[in-house]
Amino acid sequence: MLAGLSAALAAREQFVRDASLWRNPYLPGVVLYLTLVPLPVTIYLFATQPAWASLYFFGPSGMSSWQVVLVCGGSVLLGAGGLLLGALLVRVRALFGWIPTVLVALALGASCVLFAPRLATLAPDASWEQSKQAVLSSSLGVLFAFAVPLVLAGLSFLLVLFGMEGRKLRRLSQDNAMEAAPLELPATRSGPQSQ
Repeated sequence: MLAGLSAALAAREQFVRDASLWRNPYLPGVVLYLTLVPLPVTIYLFATQPAWASLYFFGPSGMSSWQVVLVCGGSVLLGAGGLLLGALLVRVRALFGWIPTVLVALALGASCVLFAPRLATLAPDASWEQSKQAVLSSSLGVLFAFAVPLVLAGLSFLLVLFGMEGRKLRRLSQDNAMEAAPLELPATRSGPQSQ
């Protein structure tokens, strides 16, 4: 969700100027990034730590196939939804200022606070020290050391690319506005004024 919202913020110039949310290159770009980078990490985490990957909402032994697809595909769906929500917020911001963005930030912060205890433990009954030792002694520590920089680098590339395109669009519109503006010459006096 944060990846989609931040991509929409990076492409704010494009979303303000474009009328269609669906016919733009940003939604496929975000979905492609989420499919190539975070989705394999999510699938690996679900294969090795299914209860932790599903935030202990589902028991790993009794999960149906639709729950597996929901857990593994949730990152892609949330990212795409975050981009569309962010694009709507960028458009609405012109009318209501920063209020929608603040509301989304508060909702994301509240969800992080609510889910932090679930993320901090590898098992529902394990203490912080037991979870820390389990992460360091398993392959999860190596995965996090590799996956977190990869996910952040991919997202940074996407954000820089969207931001550069927005700056080019802004510069192009400023150049077009300067060409369309009539050139005003100062008034000159030519001879005595007639009355």
